[in-house]
Amino acid sequence: MSRIRIFLITITLILSGLVCAQSNVRLHGNVVNEATGEALAGVHVKLLKSDRGTTTDEQGNFEFLLVRGRSVLLEFSFVGYTTVQRNLSTSESEAGSKLVIALGSRMVELPAVTITRPGPEVVYQREDLHVGDYHANDQGLWVLTYERPQYWHRDSEVGAQVFREARLHLLDTNFVELCSVRIPGDAVRLQHDHANRTIVEGTRKAWIATVTKEEILLGAIDLSTLREEVLPWTDSLPDLLLGSTMSTTYPAFEHIGYHHGNEGDPRVLSSPRRPYHGALPKPVQIHDG
Repeated sequence: MSRIRIFLITITLILSGLVCAQSNVRLHGNVVNEATGEALAGVHVKLLKSDRGTTTDEQGNFEFLLVRGRSVLLEFSFVGYTTVQRNLSTSESEAGSKLVIALGSRMVELPAVTITRPGPEVVYQREDLHVGDYHANDQGLWVLTYERPQYWHRDSEVGAQVFREARLHLLDTNFVELCSVRIPGDAVRLQHDHANRTIVEGTRKAWIATVTKEEILLGAIDLSTLREEVLPWTDSLPDLLLGSTMSTTYPAFEHIGYHHGNEGDPRVLSSPRRPYHGALPKPVQIHDG
């Protein structure tokens, strides 16, 4: 009796599987570019009114297991292409043939974007002074100011910017004034040496600025020394000064390096890596204070 029962259960399961297999159909499809016919990989294929979905493989192929004889609505979507919905009829689902879907590209229009630049941030302002120049180094922000809003010129200085009654201020990283000093002469601009020390260039002299805990000290040097022995050297390495022979009167110049530790053979090199034999700016030893 038990053998007959097992036999009947086995037959029932086999018949149920056959009925289920006959009631389903496997839909094969392919998604291509409408313009070129190339396969589209990664296209989302969704069976609407259900939570079922899949994506196309690298050859643009996909497959779905559908109920035979039942119409379905498929949706195909991909970034940069128009979304297509395809109603698969009862006859098409029963046939089980391969479905080819062509997606056309579409233009994505973005909303207009207005780019604005924030206004300048005021970090240092005094109603009684005007900023003529500034320079930043490890000590802080150096600001050259002058009291008179207009430039005064002699007949021989037409077109030149000259700051009279100028002061040099030192600000910390929070733009708080630490100290200041009056410039003992007319100022033109701020410069810096190879060590990035602040230098005030004037009309008759230049001043190298150093700072103590409470005050700024100005060391005066001649303009010829500034232009011929200080400004040509723009940077430094251990035992080596780096600079150039650039001049405002001639466009061609050499980048040079000077070993100041060996006076007998300074071994000066130029930018093309050949010995330099031109007029050499004389390096000057600047002492703080």
